[in-house]
Amino acid sequence: MEGRTQRPRLAIIGGGGAMGRLFGRLFVGAVSELYVFDFFDVASHSAQLGKLLDDLRFAVGPERLTGVPLAVQRGPGGTSWTAVGHASDPRRGRAYLRLTPGVPERSESTAVMSNASADSLVGLLQSLADGVADSPGESTVVYAGLPEDACALLARADVVLLAVGFETEPAYRELVRFYRSSFRSGSLIVDLGSTKLLSMAALEAELPADLGILGAHPLFGPTVSDLTGLIVAVVDASDGRSRSRWREWFLDQLVRLKMIVTPAGPREHDDAMAFVQALTHFALLSYAYTFVRIDYDPADLLAFRTPVFEPLLYLAARVAYLARSTPETYRSIQALSTRPDARQAFLDSAHELLDAIEREHAEPGTANPTESLAALFQKYGEPWSPDGRDRRGRQRREHLLEMGARLVDDLNQFRQDVVEAAGQVRAFEEKRHGQSSRILIGIVDLDLLAPNRQDVASQVRLRQVNRLLGSVRGGGTSDDASHDLVIPLARARMLGAEETLDWLLTQTDLVEIRSQPGRVPGWFDRDILLRLLKGFPDRTETRQSRIWDVALAPAIALDVLPPGEKAAVVSLSIVLHPADLVAMRRRIEATDAADFNKELSELEAGIEEIYRVERAEVGTDRLVLAREKDRRKRQRKTLIDQRTTQVDRRVRQETRVLVQSIFEQALGWLQERGCSFPIRIVQD
Repeated sequence: MEGRTQRPRLAIIGGGGAMGRLFGRLFVGAVSELYVFDFFDVASHSAQLGKLLDDLRFAVGPERLTGVPLAVQRGPGGTSWTAVGHASDPRRGRAYLRLTPGVPERSESTAVMSNASADSLVGLLQSLADGVADSPGESTVVYAGLPEDACALLARADVVLLAVGFETEPAYRELVRFYRSSFRSGSLIVDLGSTKLLSMAALEAELPADLGILGAHPLFGPTVSDLTGLIVAVVDASDGRSRSRWREWFLDQLVRLKMIVTPAGPREHDDAMAFVQALTHFALLSYAYTFVRIDYDPADLLAFRTPVFEPLLYLAARVAYLARSTPETYRSIQALSTRPDARQAFLDSAHELLDAIEREHAEPGTANPTESLAALFQKYGEPWSPDGRDRRGRQRREHLLEMGARLVDDLNQFRQDVVEAAGQVRAFEEKRHGQSSRILIGIVDLDLLAPNRQDVASQVRLRQVNRLLGSVRGGGTSDDASHDLVIPLARARMLGAEETLDWLLTQTDLVEIRSQPGRVPGWFDRDILLRLLKGFPDRTETRQSRIWDVALAPAIALDVLPPGEKAAVVSLSIVLHPADLVAMRRRIEATDAADFNKELSELEAGIEEIYRVERAEVGTDRLVLAREKDRRKRQRKTLIDQRTTQVDRRVRQETRVLVQSIFEQALGWLQERGCSFPIRIVQD
């Protein structure tokens, strides 16, 4: 373990919480050793260790590290330490995990097969590291333990992240004092809290000058899926101490993850957060709970959504959920706000507006024009208008208004694309939590005269399509819609035409390969042929089946070839687009549909007549009626089955004709450009 000094050692205090797990997941591939401390043995925290291990093993990003955790047991008095392999992962207490590039079974097999023990925690980790041969690439040793274990490992850590809440200044100082004697000289201590004025002052007062101090505030929650462009506010110590050499490493990791680093002073940061977080949460939580107070489900209003109401509702719901999930974080944001006057100004504005509305309601049109409701609207809106301002002020106001429109446009664009695609065969990617995404293809099911039936506000509905035969299941009625494929709108992405063909190419049942020996220019290769033919026939045609891949295999011609030419076997992969098969089937079904529908209607009318007689309870033999009803039902089923079989056969026949037509058109196109098909070649 001592030999792995190229990359730093990282410790996270409070690493079982959401923010601690996030930074563990983000940094694990960049460190040689990762120590995570939290109350993993407390019943109320029992799930945290399992979540941490899962995060580190399955979400480490491009490093593709894998490993198998071992449970770590501490003997009485801390005089003995043992690592034990389990059939199932440890979910509480302490754990060791060695993450290595490659397959987990190979990289951890030695460690899993044998237990290890030592008279100290450091000795145990050293024993485990020595007991497993190094894999190609760099590995990471992970230890997840309890706060009482920290003193043994913090002395080894180059960077320590404090992912703990700030309840009160005395409690925070006490926590820092608990760990400070174990901090390594020259190491960097990073506070990840959401306020900085008090926490940075406490760190400067409690930590010796040979320790580097940095405040880092991620301005996003731990559940974000893409960190690109998100902001981390960074606050340096203000007491004149030297910066740790690990400060640049830490900032480099943020940049590596494509986050934006925004420097600030502690007062500047906290004053900004009084508006960015405290006031925003205050307003949105009040808005969200209004619906609860009056017992009205806002989801029922989405059918009447406006471009302003919808995003505001989503933001309020998100903040309310996060406040419930991390109440201590939201408590500290409000309680430690350096600008409580912002909340009061918000309430004063709300009361002023409410008073004007109530006066207008009680005595319409009688108010002084300067005190009227209309005048108040103008008063509230004037500071946000770009009119009449200097150039810089006008540009800033225009930016706010344009970004407001852009936000709404982006929110609506996908739904607009779905509406445009109504009735068409389209492919969608569904992103699933904790699982790989999947591709679904079907007919976009949307009735613009009854949108509530499909709930386009929150989901995409697809009628299922038999990809090979073009038959369609389900539909817009309440009965048939139960067969629809449903994708939550927030997890859906519509594939473009080329993306759809790329995916269809991977579905072997939808790819037909046709080959022909021919004479081609000597400079022909696969890449040139692919550039020439990919997407053939021309995209202006209505059909969507295309040549989407090619192969060019060398061959030996039986006849003498002209100079500059060569013999080759040209193979074309033709992707069958389900939209073509659906259209083909509909056209076939329309053939002789009148005769089929007439015969089917006669049978159904006869069955309905039997039902009518049965309901009338006239003096008829019910057994005879039942037999006749069953006979006619069998006739109906036979008629439908025969019709379906006939149509299926025609679809298969015409599909073969379609494939052959595309193939022959492509060969003809190549022949017009100097190729020749077919030619005689030596057969294997």
